[in-house]
Amino acid sequence: MSIKLELLSAIRGLTAEHRIVTQLTTAESLAQQFSVQRNTVSHYLNQLVKENRIIKINTRPVIFFDKETLEKQYQCLLANEYASIAELESTMTVKQDAFSRVIGAEDSLYRQIRQLKSAAFYPGGGLPVLLTGPTGSGKSFLARNYYQYCVDKGILKKESHFIHFNCAEYADNPELLASSLFGYKRGAFTGATQDKTGLFDEADQGMLFLDEVHRLDSKGQEKLFGYLDNGLISPIGETKKGHPVAVRLVFATTEDIQSNFLKTFIRRIPVQIEIPSLDNRTNLEKKQLVLHFYLQQVKKVKQTINVSRQVISLLSAQKFESNVGQLQNSVILSVANALARSVRTKQVITVRLSDLPQTLLQLNVNQQPITGPDKSIICLKITDSLYGITHHAESERNQIKTTFSRIIQLARTKITNEERLKTCQDEIATLCDYLVFGKVDKNGDLPLNFLKNLLAGEIQMIEQKLGMQFNGNTVVLLAHYFYNKQSLHWGLTNHERDILKELTQAVQTEDTQLQSLVTTLLMIAEQNINLPVDAIDALFLTLYFKQITNISKVERIRCLVLAHGYSTASSMANVVNKMVGSQVVDAFDMPIDISPQQIGEQINQYLSDKNVSGGLIMLVDMGSLEDVHRYIKGYIDFPIGIINNVSTQSVLTVASEIQQKNDFELIMQDPQLQITQQVKVLYPSEVHKNVIITCCLTGIGTAKQIKALHATRIRFSDQCIRVRTFM
Repeated sequence: MSIKLELLSAIRGLTAEHRIVTQLTTAESLAQQFSVQRNTVSHYLNQLVKENRIIKINTRPVIFFDKETLEKQYQCLLANEYASIAELESTMTVKQDAFSRVIGAEDSLYRQIRQLKSAAFYPGGGLPVLLTGPTGSGKSFLARNYYQYCVDKGILKKESHFIHFNCAEYADNPELLASSLFGYKRGAFTGATQDKTGLFDEADQGMLFLDEVHRLDSKGQEKLFGYLDNGLISPIGETKKGHPVAVRLVFATTEDIQSNFLKTFIRRIPVQIEIPSLDNRTNLEKKQLVLHFYLQQVKKVKQTINVSRQVISLLSAQKFESNVGQLQNSVILSVANALARSVRTKQVITVRLSDLPQTLLQLNVNQQPITGPDKSIICLKITDSLYGITHHAESERNQIKTTFSRIIQLARTKITNEERLKTCQDEIATLCDYLVFGKVDKNGDLPLNFLKNLLAGEIQMIEQKLGMQFNGNTVVLLAHYFYNKQSLHWGLTNHERDILKELTQAVQTEDTQLQSLVTTLLMIAEQNINLPVDAIDALFLTLYFKQITNISKVERIRCLVLAHGYSTASSMANVVNKMVGSQVVDAFDMPIDISPQQIGEQINQYLSDKNVSGGLIMLVDMGSLEDVHRYIKGYIDFPIGIINNVSTQSVLTVASEIQQKNDFELIMQDPQLQITQQVKVLYPSEVHKNVIITCCLTGIGTAKQIKALHATRIRFSDQCIRVRTFM
């Protein structure tokens, strides 16, 4: 064995023996143990750290632990390096609740478990819960874990009871059902010789699980109304109003809700949770369930069990009508067959395909081979845990966590900033491919299509605001990211959070537009989508938008109208925008008494929100607005044009030029903007009074004769009579 492997074996043994607190495994102590120079030991230890095989604690002296041993002992994913033992301990000592190790808690059962947690914390004793789903899907299992969760969180006391009652046993005898649930008083019926408490009283301050509740007839359901409405129960024969109990109710059914329950009963149960069938669980969950049941058998027979990978593959791919329950029975029977053979042969228990139920094998006779070519054996020991066996596959599923664990680890290595940025971008590119092209698990509260539609509108607004144009995959990628991020529950340590923040700030340095883009998207995720955001989201968005090459920053020229009055500027902007057919002109309406400083503040805010890299043209009306550029703060890396005496015509001219994508200088030199004011006075023309108009349909001659006739009779100037001919 090489010195490197000997060092690994020694560290593994010391870690398993002393765990973490008391044992200080240093390069110096290992060098003395193996009689090797300290620098040689350090060289091999650093190699083992890079190979993800040991953990390095950067204290003085530097301490090392076996990574695999600690991960199995504490059932968590660990990084390769930590700043201190305290930081490592904080990662491993996060208290887990009863749901945390449920198979599928972050996948197929994520939404269901979240609903149960919400029901548990609802004030006033929680909310009643109805679990629906096919036979054997795990309703009873979840109900018991729900009870344990309430105990773990201090919602229920440790001495409280969990009562499981199958309503099917009393479905044909409503009176016996009522007496079992609510109890009875002495003399309530023949044979009632003394008072007897019911299950509600036994479950007081605890939880009552009513399984197969669909077997209750309408009268049986109505008997529960009293407790569901006011928290009171009345034993049979009770003459008083009843007495209060505090019981958390969980119901379960395999039947359709609408056709098997009274509507008045269903509306009293606000939390209705559908448990998926085994066929609708993920492939990883199916494999974990198979291994979990075999590990249970290992502990039961108290022996090591070898299981063929072909057995695991077949069981994971098989459809079971009775779901998880039938799968568990198949595992038990296979172990029983293998155990019987091992007793005869005196060999280690080894489960082969032939040990599976014959009915199960018969179903696969006419199917394509689903077991694959791998005929190797998985060795399951009493000391093994499901997490220790499957955590690598689990981390593969949780690709976001895996990616950022590597990025955090990368930040601890001594490489140049350029190399670190390039590697981080490669990690994000790989993650993006996985998110978009990988299998989509139906585990998010917010549906994927909902996120796509919402983000499509938000991205369009961002493009207009920041003057950017993203590729068509951006919306799809962001939707997949936030959809998968919903089910990621990774409690970052303070040190990990600081590392991610430092990386984000380093990438965003001197790129204010990237910073503005990321800030806007984080705000959208938190406020519009109601998703909690953290340092992971900030770094993901920063690296993604930093690296995509087909983002084109449009050198857009902005047009801003500033005019005194309540709607002067906005009225001109609205008219022009309608005429040009798009939103080209922005407007600020200024009160008469506004100060130049206040105007400057509004413009500075406008500049921080908009992309003005192509230039800003301000059209102002008069007074202080003409010198408003003096109050623009910060570094100006774009041209500013100011046109006074604003008018609708001048705004239209500028807007049309911008829409035609003309250069800034060309717009400012437009002759129509250079024309000076034209002053023109119009006087009214001479007004003729006492006018007689003669006309005739037959021609102008008759009209002239009439004119001559009037001239001889009336003493007026010849100019007072006008002759007009109308045909």
